[in-house]
This record gives sequence, structure tokens and C-alpha cells, in this order.
Amino acid sequence: MATVDSTPLVLFSGLAADANVFNPQKLAFPQLLVPDWSTPLRDDTLSSYCDRLADSLRPHGDAFIGGASFGGIIALHVARRLRPLAVVLIGSARSPDELPALVRLARPFKPLIPLMPVKLLQFLCCPAASGVAQRIAPHLCAIVRQFRGSKPAV
Repeated sequence: MATVDSTPLVLFSGLAADANVFNPQKLAFPQLLVPDWSTPLRDDTLSSYCDRLADSLRPHGDAFIGGASFGGIIALHVARRLRPLAVVLIGSARSPDELPALVRLARPFKPLIPLMPVKLLQFLCCPAASGVAQRIAPHLCAIVRQFRGSKPAV
């Protein structure tokens, strides 16, 4: 029988983040699993993507599932397929109505997203992850480094 100490804790990182965002949690929860973000298929929907994630987690059995930011949204969708013991949201939202007003106001600009120069933004954030910034805000610099290393192509 599984105990709380042996039950997997599955956490999904947010967009442009990786497993390193949960390094402090790994110390407290040795059973922590942070799935890698697989590259979406060209015709993927959020549902089909989460179906594949859920299928990859089934072998772990009963688990606690959660996520940070967009990872929390993914956790909720995966939870519908796996029926976890609990779902934990970290800086996330259960529905679009819970998003900050500024984000909701930006919805009409969604068609402009493909025009965003993500590669340029990644290049411009290089100075933010070095020198003085590293000493002042090391956590922010780690997030910037993760964004810089993300793959915006899909």
C-alpha cells in the first residue's frame, strides 16, 4: 500500500520553464516527478496533448498532481484523465475567469501572438541573466535563462 512518503508528486512547470524551477521542492519531496514538456504535434489540441501526458503518467499509479502557472492548467486537464489523490495549483488558475484583468483584456490581441519576435526577446533578455542582475535577483535570472533556452517554434 502506498504511503504519502512514497506516493508520486507530479508537478508541471510553467511555460518556458523546466524541472529546475522545482529544485527546492525536490529536497522536500524525493518522490517528485517533473515531466518534460514534449513537443506538441502539429494538429494537437490542449485535450489531445494532455491525453498523451496522462498516458505517460499512468504507470506511476495513484499520485498527487500539480503545476505552476500554465503547468497548473495542464495539471487540471491531466487530472480529469487520471483521477489523482489531489491537485495542487501554484500561481495558476482553475478557469479563465480567474486570470488577472490585464490578461483577460489582452485576449483580443491573441491573433498577434504568431507575429511576436520570440527569438529576439530571448536574445534581448541575455543581459538580464548576468552580472549585477545575478546578484540582485538570482531566481529571476534562472527563469530568464530557462526562457532563453526554450523552443518557441511550435
